[in-house]
Amino acid sequence: MRAALGLMAMALSGCTMGRVESTPFDGPAPSAILVLPPVSMREGLAMDLRGFAFGAERAIAQRGYRALPLGAGFDLAQRCGALVGDQPEPDALQRLQQQVGVDAVLRIEISAWEVEPSERFSGASWDVTWRLVSTESGAELWRHRLQGNWRKVTEMPDHLRRDEMEPQPALIGGTRAESFASERELIFALHRSALSRMPESVR
Repeated sequence: MRAALGLMAMALSGCTMGRVESTPFDGPAPSAILVLPPVSMREGLAMDLRGFAFGAERAIAQRGYRALPLGAGFDLAQRCGALVGDQPEPDALQRLQQQVGVDAVLRIEISAWEVEPSERFSGASWDVTWRLVSTESGAELWRHRLQGNWRKVTEMPDHLRRDEMEPQPALIGGTRAESFASERELIFALHRSALSRMPESVR
């Protein structure tokens, strides 16, 4: 059982499996991307959804794409009518393309986000999907889903030994780390992990 959990942890973290494999676009590659405000896929989700977008535009820029700043992007999406209804309408997406000059929007869908109750940030679990949608056609170009959890490692007395098969917490998609200092740090790590599966820009 512990061996299986260890393999699952490695698959989620992506930090011990070498270079991350990217998932190709299902359509033309975009050059400029606008991040939409995150949406809840489950009623009663207790969190500030807009806060979950923290760092998404930086993670996009790290892949070589032009990304609009979050605040400006949210306002422009509102003005173009891309925030009306459950899904952006094709005409609203086309207005974004024509007026703002973006080829795609990134939609962040949150099905689960739970933070362990504690004075300090000590753990969280999640189920999040990132979807890239063309502003020209309204078609989905790319998607990635992350499900998992993270818990802070507590220091152990020297006379206790950790089971070698016990999965080790790690920075998602990057360097091994013992802890995240805040929700924001974890959210940004999730964005980087998900969007590292998106092909790099060839501009």
